[in-house]
Amino acid sequence: MKLHTLLGLLFMFYISFSVLCVLNIITGVFVENAIKRTTQDDEMVMMEQLASRKQWLMEVKVMFEEADKDGSGLICSDEFSNLMEDFRMQAWLRKLGVQVDSYSSAGLFQLLDVDEDGEINIDEFSSSLQLVNGEAKSIDVAKLSKETKKVRNELRELTAACVEFFESAMKDQPRVQSKDTSPEHSSLRAASSDV
Repeated sequence: MKLHTLLGLLFMFYISFSVLCVLNIITGVFVENAIKRTTQDDEMVMMEQLASRKQWLMEVKVMFEEADKDGSGLICSDEFSNLMEDFRMQAWLRKLGVQVDSYSSAGLFQLLDVDEDGEINIDEFSSSLQLVNGEAKSIDVAKLSKETKKVRNELRELTAACVEFFESAMKDQPRVQSKDTSPEHSSLRAASSDV
């Protein structure tokens, strides 16, 4: 039995097309499963981060309650100094990511006391610990740079206003010449004229 060449080519095209369709379906199934796993992984990462954050906040709350000896809901400077003398608390702070070796007790208290009232409540404590947690990140450096530029501009404006004020004040003042004829004064006048 002899087949025509055109029929042979048509049959090869049909087989190739069928194989490509089946391979495309199989590839689609694999890609869809991979996307589902990636989505689940993203959700898992978010859930792990939320759980980690919740655990961190619980540890901060327990540490705060441990440091608040009088139960007032506030940590004063003395309570914080006592906290920093306890090696267990220093280790706990290090675990939370705060480098306690870099600060004195009073310096760290000032950093944590945001409203500068001499006492730290639980909200100040947790938010401030979060800020001093770990190494400086690029966003922290950018924020500090922006704030420095803002302060520099405000200082420049203040300096310009002070110069303007003093210049206008000096224009309004009549010049007063001293008629002091003491020997010290005349020797100073002679020395300045020699220069």
